Amino acid sequence: MMMSEPDDLQAGLMGGFIILVVAGIIECLFLHARTMVTYEKLEAVEAVLVRIEASLDPQ
Repeated sequence: MMMSEPDDLQAGLMGGFIILVVAGIIECLFLHARTMVTYEKLEAVEAVLVRIEASLDPQ
């Protein structure tokens, strides 16, 4: 019976570690998705600025 206590502790620690790793991966995926949206917005703003610059160019 004494041998089961360290095994239970180790199983609990491993379970907690796995939960933390999965939560970290999910958080990184959400952060990546938000970053991609930001890049798309920046590209749209850049396209507008290029058009404005082209219209202001006297050539």
